[in-house]
Parts: sequence; C-alpha cells; structure tokens
Amino acid sequence: MRPILEIRAMTPTVARVVVLVCWTLMGVVAVASYVGAARRRRRTGLDQRPAQRSSVSLWGLAMEAAAFGLIWSLPRSDTGPEILGWMAAGLAVAAAGLFVWAVRTLGVHFRIQAVVTHDHQLVTCGPYRFLRHPIYASLLWMLLSNSLLVTRWEAAVGALALFVVGTEIRVRVEERLLAVCLPEEFAAYRRRLPAYIPFLR
Repeated sequence: MRPILEIRAMTPTVARVVVLVCWTLMGVVAVASYVGAARRRRRTGLDQRPAQRSSVSLWGLAMEAAAFGLIWSLPRSDTGPEILGWMAAGLAVAAAGLFVWAVRTLGVHFRIQAVVTHDHQLVTCGPYRFLRHPIYASLLWMLLSNSLLVTRWEAAVGALALFVVGTEIRVRVEERLLAVCLPEEFAAYRRRLPAYIPFLR
C-alpha cells in the first residue's frame, strides 16, 4: 500500500516536471528555429521582398502571453485530483509534439510578426494538412494543461477567453494577408480545414 501512496503523492511534482520539460523543449525549438529561419531568409533575400506585413498580430501575441501569466499568477491552494496531473502532463506532451512538428514544417516561414512575401508559398504539409494554425492549437493545449495543473477555475476561464481573443486577432491578420497574396489557393485551403480547433472553422 505504501508505494501506491508514494506514487500518488509524487503525481503533482511529476506532472509539473513534465510540463516544465515540455515548455523548455518548445522554447528551445522556437528560438533555434526563429534564428535559423531569419538567417536563411537573409541569405536567400526573402526578407527584402515583403509584400504585406502587419504589426497588429503582435497585440494578439501579447494577449496570449498575458493569458499564461494570468494562470501562473493565480495558483490554487490545493493540488486537485490526481487525474488532473496526468491530464495536464498528457496535454503538455501532445502540445510540445505538435508545436515542434509545426515549427519544423514551417521552416523559413516561421516568424513572430505576420509577414507575407511576393513569392510566399502556402504550407499545407505536415500538421498543416489537418489545421490551418497548428502552432496556435499547440499553445491552446498548453494553456489547458497549465490550467489543469496550477490555477483556479475562474482564472482558467479568464485566461482562456484572453487567449482566444489574442489568437483570433493573429489568425485574422495572418489570413487577411494570405488572402490578398494567394487569393484562390488560400480560399480553397481555408474551406477545407479548421483554423486551430478541430471541427470549428
């Protein structure tokens, strides 16, 4: 009986370690991919041929970051049921896997600010065969993971609302640019796939 009790007592700590490892992996991959993509764009001259760009998407990014800040600034007093820890860890692993897959698939097109170049190519392979914005889906899964692990339900609801508003800003800005530069191709792609929540357009 004692080993079972010890495993259960360790569950919140194990879940937090799993989530931290996933966050670290996502951060390392994001920084390395961003730097690598910027270097390849400079080498090939892609950065000198922007057709459309918008800084409004950065406001959406700020709201997404604020959503995560809200979760971690309002922790709950107890650890919650054991199942929440396992759900949080599973969601974090899935989120990290999807994030790495999506970022690596984007390659040279991975940016922070919304930019479309004259010779922009619509990425429709990898996870982009299933979702138009898999990176945002992965961040949503990570938000849910963190919410299950540490925060109170009212903070989780507020953070989710803030995240969705910020993500909708980014999605709409990016898709407006794509619709201008690749009208027919992107229109067909948009009709075919949901944005970042399966089964919802």
